[in-house]
Amino acid sequence: MRLARTTRHSLRRPRMSTFHSAADVDTATVTTSSGLQIPAFVVACSLVDLRLEMDANPQRGELVTVDLQMTDGGQCRVQGVVHWSEMRQTRHEVGLFLQEPLPEYMVTAMQDLRRRTERYRVRFPGKLTPGGGRPECEAVMVNYSYEGLAVRSEISGEIDDVFSFRWIAGDTKHIVHGRILWQIEQNGGFLIGGEVGPGTGYQIAGLERPEQV
Repeated sequence: MRLARTTRHSLRRPRMSTFHSAADVDTATVTTSSGLQIPAFVVACSLVDLRLEMDANPQRGELVTVDLQMTDGGQCRVQGVVHWSEMRQTRHEVGLFLQEPLPEYMVTAMQDLRRRTERYRVRFPGKLTPGGGRPECEAVMVNYSYEGLAVRSEISGEIDDVFSFRWIAGDTKHIVHGRILWQIEQNGGFLIGGEVGPGTGYQIAGLERPEQV
């Protein structure tokens, strides 16, 4: 299905940006595998991913090219795989895992040093084994990133314990293993954040990880 063409002036400014003011991104242009060019804004970024806002929605798993235009006249071209999207009012918010890291000077130092990459909202019911001899329990993955995830669980874990989470998406069974970094009590249960291997976000999104990443 072809994507509708959009014009730059039809876009509004994103609600946040994590680029340095010295290298502020003015606009971005996403070029799809079919050659269609889509104006976009950068909502957030890390060294390994971009979150964009645009009027069109590239296909999940598609490799796209992003040209970033800075207000100081500088330019940067990166490629990324579309792994996530969500409607925000009338526009799409799209997550890309990058083929190569963004230049460090472009990315603002994160306030939370234990969260180096962007989070993407999902809802995957499954089973959590929190480690430390605790029994397996019902849980829901509520977000994921390039190298992490968060789940809601009825029972708690322990910081630094090894955990596993398994779920079914379509006809495919998935399981990931990681280490608990943090947890908070929430609505009578626990929100648990964990670190998984770099690039595990591809598996969580149901995609094959490119060899060069």
